[in-house]
Amino acid sequence: MADYPPGVGSKTDYREIMPGEIPRDEFLVSRLRQQCLPLPNVETATLSMQHALEFSTQKMLSKRELHKLTHDFLLALLGVEFDRTSLNSAISNVASAVLSLRDAPRTVQTIDDVLLASHAYFWLENISAEALLEGSEC
Repeated sequence: MADYPPGVGSKTDYREIMPGEIPRDEFLVSRLRQQCLPLPNVETATLSMQHALEFSTQKMLSKRELHKLTHDFLLALLGVEFDRTSLNSAISNVASAVLSLRDAPRTVQTIDDVLLASHAYFWLENISAEALLEGSEC
């Protein structure tokens, strides 16, 4: 991860953030929408996560298998330094999987919440993989 100047997504912009808190900033939401949407379909996200983890590829997974794959993917990438393209790809793949695991409709608000939670996990490292998957923080 690069440390951008204050106001452009630098970690120093979030010093006051409490663990488990997901900052909601309209600039950040706009940037995530521009760089992470449209989300890949769940099959594409699944294949991408399997490839990243060097798992054998299987396009269709049960909800339980998708949950485990996404959890493994999150844990494997915690603390990894990404370039912007790789970060956006990871956020998009996780967001697609998380939205697929939830029974809630894909509204703009729900998508924004999952993008922000995924960003908080990868960039700020202030929420757990379990919280992201279960949506308790969204």
